[in-house]
Amino acid sequence: MIRSEVRPRRLFAAFPGGGEVFAIGVLGRMPLRRLVLEVAVANVTEAYVTHATASRSAAWMRLVQRSTGRVLHVVPPGAAASAWMVMLGPPSDVSMSGDLFCVDARHGLYSWVTRGYVNLRGEVLLRGHGDDQTQAAGRINSSRVSVLRVPATALGADDAYWRCMSGARGAAASSSATSRAAAPSSATSLRVLTYATQPTAMLCDSLLVALHARVPLTLLGFGELYAGNFQKLRSARAHVRRLPAEALVLFADAYDVLYAGGTEGILERWRRLNVSHERILFQGERGCWPDWDMGPHGRRFCEQQYPASPTPYRYVNSGVWMGHAAVAARLLTELVAYTPGLDDQHVTGHIFVDYNDRFVLDQNATLFQSMHGDGNNVGFTTSASDGAPTLFNALTHTLPLVLHFNGGAKELLFAY
Repeated sequence: MIRSEVRPRRLFAAFPGGGEVFAIGVLGRMPLRRLVLEVAVANVTEAYVTHATASRSAAWMRLVQRSTGRVLHVVPPGAAASAWMVMLGPPSDVSMSGDLFCVDARHGLYSWVTRGYVNLRGEVLLRGHGDDQTQAAGRINSSRVSVLRVPATALGADDAYWRCMSGARGAAASSSATSRAAAPSSATSLRVLTYATQPTAMLCDSLLVALHARVPLTLLGFGELYAGNFQKLRSARAHVRRLPAEALVLFADAYDVLYAGGTEGILERWRRLNVSHERILFQGERGCWPDWDMGPHGRRFCEQQYPASPTPYRYVNSGVWMGHAAVAARLLTELVAYTPGLDDQHVTGHIFVDYNDRFVLDQNATLFQSMHGDGNNVGFTTSASDGAPTLFNALTHTLPLVLHFNGGAKELLFAY
């Protein structure tokens, strides 16, 4: 394993499907096998030796993720996109011997193709690499990392722990399924959560609309020092763990969400979707952010690895979700294990692809409506029951109740 000496509890980890690698792993929150890299002595040929300063006698090695067989590599500085990023991917993605590393006693891991150290600052693996004397553009001072050996006995013990945890969760699910029939389905059983640290005009509008729609919001995080979007997942996890296991929870972002109906309508849409008890319903959206903006590997992830969808709402959005408290707590624990220093949308997208059986995506905007790219499809119509104006998606012919003005839809918020 590779450990940060700045944040000793943080270890290198990567999404099983590949992509940029971050020092985000935390023991106890994800299986040890996801953090283990196998070391292989590299057969450095004359073709590899292209840098005048490269040492032919260095103990160059390759690092392969044990659980997937994917190769750790660094994108060369001269690459057209994603340069300097530390990646995990199939061997076919590696070029210019970007998979060669050696261990330096002073800093830890040295990348041959960049002639710089794989660096950490705080909790995030930086995209720049360099040494303490280098301040050139795209480089930063290095922070030490350590390479640790993992005994086979430790892997065996950790495997047994996670098998036990999986068994316990299965038993809990069976037990909860037995009692579900008697669970109340009234509006009072729905808990609606949101997260905001500071007051803004948009937050006030969102809270006012929720009050008018009779949506009983619980505001989390107010007054906290903002450090990143990951905080909302961490705060939501802490809250849902204190709720009854069967409590139904809706979480929605605070600054760009409006409600077009109250709890009775939300529960009616939820029942119509018939979501499995062991899954969490997430909003679907058109955009694949941030991976689409992360170079060729990110676009391949969006185009090839994401499950297909019958509607344009193919991609998961982390800002709106709904499910039972115990199930949400388990998924949030997984997400929080990755998120410090990262955007929650990035992490949720990869977990959605890698562990799709934990999710349901609202691909028809039955309950959740992403407004990004949909300003022309969503408008007002007349309710058949009482003649009141209601929102209508002309593309899916649905009446969504939770509108998320994500991405490029912020300017539409005041029109509604």
